[in-house]
Amino acid sequence: MTEKKNSGKKAKHVHKNSASAQAENAIDSSFLPKRFIVPSFIFLLCFMLYGNTINHGYALDDDIYTRKNVFVQQGFSAFKDIFNKGSLYGFNKANDSNYRPLTLLDFMAEVQWFGMDPHVSHFFNVLIFSLTCLLLYLLLQIIFKDYHASIPLFATLLFACHPIHTEVVANIKSRDELLTFLFGVSSFYAMMRYSENPQKKYYIASFIAFTLAIFSKEDSLTFILIIPLMLYFFTSI
Repeated sequence: MTEKKNSGKKAKHVHKNSASAQAENAIDSSFLPKRFIVPSFIFLLCFMLYGNTINHGYALDDDIYTRKNVFVQQGFSAFKDIFNKGSLYGFNKANDSNYRPLTLLDFMAEVQWFGMDPHVSHFFNVLIFSLTCLLLYLLLQIIFKDYHASIPLFATLLFACHPIHTEVVANIKSRDELLTFLFGVSSFYAMMRYSENPQKKYYIASFIAFTLAIFSKEDSLTFILIIPLMLYFFTSI
């Protein structure tokens, strides 16, 4: 009888140990810290490359969206005006074809929370560019999943380090370009995730990101052609 009790206790002890080991393995496998090393490196690299621009002031054409845009200077109190008028109306009273309400809303939020500060604007430019490069890497990982892992990394680093982006990141007014590409890449990424796992949430996320890109700058309408081409060449859809 004592032997049976001891064997029963041992079996329970072994079962508890195996259960705890499985739980620890589940926690380890769900966390996977190694998967964040490369994205974190890309993000920090962008800040190292363009972080010096945070100390810069305003440039001449920054006034379009900042110091001389009456809607932006009013903060959220002019929220309705940026959606029913052209993006330059608050600067020169011209209700032209430029329609970028999300860009103006972004600057309005800065003024509302931080005041007119060029260093804050430059910081957010660098932040948006860093996030875009991070998303670009995740997108290229899906597109080139059948190739060596170094290919999406090399392509992302080439994009991040290319000097052609200096003017856009260093120019506060170019926030419209940065937001357009950020939401454009987000839309591409969500659509590629949808091609792998056709859940409605990915499709909706892609549509929302695409809409935000259009409201950032009208040039993003070209994504209507890019998305189908991406799906045609890199997926089985």
